[in-house]
Amino acid sequence: MRILVRQLTRSAGDAVAVRERAFDDGSLSIGRASDQSLQVNDPRMQLQHAQVRASGNGFMLTCLAPAQAVVNDEVTRNARLVPGDVVLLGALRITVGEPAAPGELLLTVEQTAAEPPPAVELAAPSLTLAAAGWRKRPWAWSLFLVTLLGCLVLPWTVGWPSDEHWTSGPLHSAHASLEQDCKACHVKPFQRVRNESCLDCHAANLHRHLPAAHPAAATFEAQRCTDCHVEHDEPSHLVQRDSRTCTDCHADPMRHGALEGAQPVTDFALQHPPFRINASTVERPSSGLKFTHAAHLDPKGIKAPDGTVVMQCADCHTPDASAAGFAPIKMEAHCASCHRLDFDPAEPERSVPHGDPAEALRVIVGHYSARYLAGYADPKAARSAGALPPGVDIAPAARAQLLGQARERALRVADDLFGRRACADCHEVRREGTVAEPVWKVTRVTLPDSWMPHARFDHKSHGTSLTPCSTCHAAERSERADDLLMPTIETCRDCHGGETGGAAPITADTRAARSAGITVAGGASSTARVPSTCIDCHGFHAPEQPLWRSPAIQSALTQLRAPR
Repeated sequence: MRILVRQLTRSAGDAVAVRERAFDDGSLSIGRASDQSLQVNDPRMQLQHAQVRASGNGFMLTCLAPAQAVVNDEVTRNARLVPGDVVLLGALRITVGEPAAPGELLLTVEQTAAEPPPAVELAAPSLTLAAAGWRKRPWAWSLFLVTLLGCLVLPWTVGWPSDEHWTSGPLHSAHASLEQDCKACHVKPFQRVRNESCLDCHAANLHRHLPAAHPAAATFEAQRCTDCHVEHDEPSHLVQRDSRTCTDCHADPMRHGALEGAQPVTDFALQHPPFRINASTVERPSSGLKFTHAAHLDPKGIKAPDGTVVMQCADCHTPDASAAGFAPIKMEAHCASCHRLDFDPAEPERSVPHGDPAEALRVIVGHYSARYLAGYADPKAARSAGALPPGVDIAPAARAQLLGQARERALRVADDLFGRRACADCHEVRREGTVAEPVWKVTRVTLPDSWMPHARFDHKSHGTSLTPCSTCHAAERSERADDLLMPTIETCRDCHGGETGGAAPITADTRAARSAGITVAGGASSTARVPSTCIDCHGFHAPEQPLWRSPAIQSALTQLRAPR
């Protein structure tokens, strides 16, 4: 990746001097500092104002907070540069041109206005307070007395000591019970709130953000809770939603000890890696299930014991208690109405339990043993199997013979149930053991509860009349049980923009869905997208990590566990 900078300088006679420089490492820094690739003597610029770096198949402009840039007349901190873009940085006008070769970025840089004049230091006036007959000490004492009167005496006379006179705003509703108990957080006067004060209540539910062995873990240990959770603001936002809290590290993860291959993240719409599915799901050889969504969602319906049934997604995917996700699929609740486990035509209401082949075989053998000894209700089956009429006493030898016949029949029924009919319809089944003592093994079904464990998603808030399941999940066309029907990041970007929202582009997924007659929310260039920050989908305190401990608490625990 290569950046070619073409710098234009205009002289008084409108003559243009062109100077070209190439940056073969694919990185360009802009600012007032002398070590910047493009140094600009403009007080509006920061010492390190912006960077242009290769990212994927293109280039990203990233401004270092609090710096900003104007890209195509819009103020932003991050932007992916494409030919035709115009970037204003202070007195610089940067135009992105058509590159001469793939993997190259052409920037034409021109000074739009004269550099600001150097600051002129004004001479100090010769007239002083002493020369005017005013002395400092009386004025200092006067101001001190006014401050003492306004900040101490007056509050005392109107009801001091009331903490309401000192706070800059109310507490968040989550801490409303502490409104009159300042010492709960402010242990010592005029000192900042310590982490230990927060952990007095939250030690059992705050987890680490990073593993203890991570190179950046020590940096997080040194942070204070109040760096992110600010109280006494009005209106109060106890959980900060600014993406810079995350992108300060994730914009350049390799500088903070990330594993090899970690990709930078600056904005959901502009720079975010593709979604990653649960690793245990991707690496498994098979789900162990014979199932196709296409067959079950056939608009013509499917044949069921009670007639033709036209199924919908909601027939199997039912919301859980939170209404944000879905309850696990259970055979008894979602499948048994069509996939019945009865085995004896003479008693169609009798069925085997689901899930344990050995228990199912015991039920079948017990059923036929009892029927053969007690007399079979089906006359045709009784004559063909040699069962006795009801109420007939039999000798032990005859009893053993009937039980043997009952077991033979049970094994034939079990072989049909497991290998050719009910179980084999949905599961991968293999027969082991011997002819006399067969054993059926059913491959365990592996369906993960969470397909994307490192993100949050609320189905309840996304389920509208404009967003059917097919908006994100192409189930109607799925022919295999192992198909991963999770949406791609482009699907989410149809509706969700970055921190500032923005217009939704028409993506390849959108065009394909529309051509197939599937309703897609958003997807038009004139449609405003929902502003989305990092914390909308990701949490900070990772529940899979150990509980967070302050250095003081960790030291105390270490001493308690030390051998005596």
